[in-house]
Amino acid sequence: LAFARYMVTSTTMSIANKMALRVVGTPLLLVGIQSLAVLILLIPAYKTIRLGSSQDRIRWLPVSVLFIAMLVASMISYKYCSLGTLVIIHMGAPIMAIIVESAFSSTFQGDIHTFLSLAVIAAGVVTYAYYQKSVGKNEMLGVIAALVNMAIGTTEHVAQRILLVETKGFGMSDTGIMLYNSVVSCLGALILSIPFGEMHTLSSQIADKPIEPVDYGYIALSCLCAPCIGYMAIRAQRRISATSFLVEI
Repeated sequence: LAFARYMVTSTTMSIANKMALRVVGTPLLLVGIQSLAVLILLIPAYKTIRLGSSQDRIRWLPVSVLFIAMLVASMISYKYCSLGTLVIIHMGAPIMAIIVESAFSSTFQGDIHTFLSLAVIAAGVVTYAYYQKSVGKNEMLGVIAALVNMAIGTTEHVAQRILLVETKGFGMSDTGIMLYNSVVSCLGALILSIPFGEMHTLSSQIADKPIEPVDYGYIALSCLCAPCIGYMAIRAQRRISATSFLVEI
């Protein structure tokens, strides 16, 4: 049930991100805004936030770094690629996940159903790639960003699964993980936006075309989906393997 809700929210967020980036054109700032929204929306749940020991926080830091890298690569791919192309590319993630998870996870158990599902996915990706028309320079940049996002995301999901399930005594709660990830993402995205000149880009974008009320709606929708998708992803990963999680979504 957790990953069913995750799929609905993920699809909604993909559409909202695509539309929001058409307006603002600044991937890093959008990640920062979404992370800030998560921090604000976590305030009512402050009693459930547990950040564990200092060792737990140190262990989770690489996952948070992978998390922000995944978000930024995802935003860049949304900016330059169609949603259909992104869906097909992301279908390759479970194939990568089963290789990584088989090597590093002690609890992963693949069965015939898992491998049959991956075979169907592989066939679909190959068929789409075979019949796909040539892509332009900008879309190729989006494809590269999507492939980077897939690699980073797969690594992040496997590392997250190992810490959540296989690390004894790991004390961070789901909301604690969301808080930790959001602080790292918010600070990282806003700091990186400075050398990339995204504030200037946003100002120019607004000067050329003022933001319409419906566009604010897309930005707000993406900010509302961010905490939902983060929470449900963590809940799902506590229950199923990273490979199964990526197959389901």
